[in-house]
Amino acid sequence: MEYITVAIIRKSFGLRGEFRCESLTSFPELRFKLGNELFLLNTKTGERKSVVLSSKKNSSGTLILGFKEITNPEDADLYRGYEIQIDKEKAIVPKGHYRYADIIGSVVKNEDGETLGVVKGVQTYGPTPNFIIEREGKKPFYVPFVDAFVKKIDLENKEVTIIVWEGML
Repeated sequence: MEYITVAIIRKSFGLRGEFRCESLTSFPELRFKLGNELFLLNTKTGERKSVVLSSKKNSSGTLILGFKEITNPEDADLYRGYEIQIDKEKAIVPKGHYRYADIIGSVVKNEDGETLGVVKGVQTYGPTPNFIIEREGKKPFYVPFVDAFVKKIDLENKEVTIIVWEGML
């Protein structure tokens, strides 16, 4: 089974063993449905625990999650820093949207088919995500992930076609 990290537990919350979490998904309404099976990953040991989501609420822009298997603050304290994951096969991506992890490693080409580099990462701070494109022997460049720059994404062939604007390279 392949997993996707959708949140990070920051600390326990309240008296019922809930957690204050940082969401890492663009689709929290799909990932955090009550009754969903999620997994808590200890990144230090690699141990993974299956849990069922029993409560969900937003508090001051923070996600508060509770799990059926964890019911008191003492037990919840043990999971600080754990990643919350979901089975990749159950993490459906709506049409027209993409997982950054699926795009990373794709070859980037211009409209003429000329290879420009490879997507090495996605910079997500700021209003628009940017692909970080590494090229051999040259400085990396950045491409905003918007229709004005990204013409086509072909996940099957791991290719991204971009529109090169003057000064981009």
